[in-house]
Amino acid sequence: MAKVTITTKTTKPKTAKKAAAVPKVPQKRLRALGTHWTHDQKKQTLVGEFAFSRYLDAFMFATRITVYAEVEKHYPEICITPELVKVTLTTPGINAVTEADLHMAERINRITASRR
Repeated sequence: MAKVTITTKTTKPKTAKKAAAVPKVPQKRLRALGTHWTHDQKKQTLVGEFAFSRYLDAFMFATRITVYAEVEKHYPEICITPELVKVTLTTPGINAVTEADLHMAERINRITASRR
C-alpha cells in the first residue's frame, strides 16, 4: 500500500486594512485663501470661483493655471463659462485636500492677483 502524506498550511487570519486617515485641512490656511475658495468637506475638495467680464480673460486665466498644473504635475478640474472659471482641487486616490492642493490654490491666487 502506498504511503500518503497530507500537509496543511496554517495561515494567520487576514486583518482588515485600516482606512487611511484623512489629513485635516488647517482652517487658518483656508481662511488665508480668501473668499474665492470654499472647502467641500463632504467631497474633500477645494473649490474656487473667479468672475470675469470677458470670455477671453477667463480662458487666458484657465490657460495660466493649466501651464502651472503641468509643471507641478497636479491637475485641477477647470470649468470655463463666459463669465466664470470654476477650479476644483483634490488629490486623486487620497480623497482628501492635501498640501499640494493648498499650494496650487495659493498659486492660483497669485495668478488672480497679477491680472488686476
